[in-house]
Amino acid sequence: MQNSIKVSVIVTIYNVDAFLHQCISSIVDQSFKEIEIILVDDGSSDHSVHICEYYRKSDNRVILIQKKKNEGLVAARKTGIQSASGDYVIYIDADDWIEPNYIENIYNEALQYGVDAVFPSHIRDFLGSQNIISNNIESGYYDNKNLKEIILPRMLSFGQFFSHGITSYPWGKIFLRKHLLKFQLQVPDDIVMGEDAALLFTLLPTLDSVYISDLAGYYYRQRPGSMIKTVGNYNSEAKKLSSLFQFLSKNLSVYSVNYDFNNQLMDYVYALSLMRIGSKSNNNENTISELLRHQNFPVGSKICLYSSGSFGQNIYTNIQKSNGIQLVDWVDEDYKESQMCGLPVSNIDHISSIEFDYVFIAALDPVVVQAAIKKLISLKIPKDKITHISFDKKIIIHNISNMGFCSDSYHYLGN
Repeated sequence: MQNSIKVSVIVTIYNVDAFLHQCISSIVDQSFKEIEIILVDDGSSDHSVHICEYYRKSDNRVILIQKKKNEGLVAARKTGIQSASGDYVIYIDADDWIEPNYIENIYNEALQYGVDAVFPSHIRDFLGSQNIISNNIESGYYDNKNLKEIILPRMLSFGQFFSHGITSYPWGKIFLRKHLLKFQLQVPDDIVMGEDAALLFTLLPTLDSVYISDLAGYYYRQRPGSMIKTVGNYNSEAKKLSSLFQFLSKNLSVYSVNYDFNNQLMDYVYALSLMRIGSKSNNNENTISELLRHQNFPVGSKICLYSSGSFGQNIYTNIQKSNGIQLVDWVDEDYKESQMCGLPVSNIDHISSIEFDYVFIAALDPVVVQAAIKKLISLKIPKDKITHISFDKKIIIHNISNMGFCSDSYHYLGN
């Protein structure tokens, strides 16, 4: 008997009642009707369950699974996909939403090209301000040969430091259930940093064909609170990252000879560590401070920090603690977003009125760095005053070891 459910839509939910109506209603109202909607409540303590119950009672396509306690995203996704019966699966985060014809469009692309997965673009929404985020690899159909020759060598690192070929999130993408099920179940429940990357980057090398799409109908909600990067206990954070790195290293090692995943993973480890853990707070060593020392700033230098993303916030925190250099301002083109989050960031266009010795570009993507250099030069900033992180592989290996990670296995050795 032919399966009448073509697509299983899985929404994992934990205390998001403020956004849940918009998310679920956008799925219920899809033009494509041959779907099941699996809502997995991961032990919410707010009104999320009541909202789910409302939709379960009003639409027989809605399946509600309630977990007694919060077990985390990975475990919730496993629960959802083990209950799914559709030919294809789409994950949707509970604070996001989709356009009315999104599932129809992405499902039709999967059928048209006969692929295992479709990787679309998505729309980032920050308090109503929206921009499209696309994959770095060119859109189009990739058979097994092109998948191996074009996508996999640039999967984790797109020929540039910390620039993925494919966006690392599984949400919004569509996968054949049989492929996604196998690899979702392999991700350990205790991976609580990089859960998306652990799934996507171990699944992708096993697929036969994919379609990279220009479709952009998935809205990713960037909440102000999520833009503020807080760094917890160094050892605790490092151990969480180590679980991710070891899982990726182990599962990608069988392909490394052909796709140089070791170098790709090294870039990924270093960049993610700089964003997520930053410095060693329980002794005198400080990774960010050492990184800044590689810039050879003279003692007493006045620094203007450019960029307020995750890495920029980490640099800002550590410059404040430094005795050798002085932070005189923090600037960005997206300064309004940063200010809405409570960060003391100024308009980059005012940089000419600031007295400084150097501008440090706090970005990890060389493409972003080059764009920032171009912007600064257009504002009449002398090139010898512009500096940024080193992308030298020897320095990267040294700093990974200095952070306490084994550079071969990425096991965290501690301080």
